Amino acid sequence: MSKIKLTTAALKKLEPKDKLYRVYDSEIAGFHVIVAKTERITFKYSYRIDGRSMESKIGVWPIHSLMDPYAYAIN
Repeated sequence: MSKIKLTTAALKKLEPKDKLYRVYDSEIAGFHVIVAKTERITFKYSYRIDGRSMESKIGVWPIHSLMDPYAYAIN
């Protein structure tokens, strides 16, 4: 599990691999992106409710700017 400060520059540097992988934000717990081998980058937010793990898809980059999902994850 890698953690970095998710910025637009950091998203541009993410390279696809053979399998999809997650990169977590270093500032907001649970906020991460999933990088698919098709170069698709999806914003997601993981959280727990009553001990159960949940995950919400927030959007796809570059269709959504980084600030929209970032604001969602903070709230």
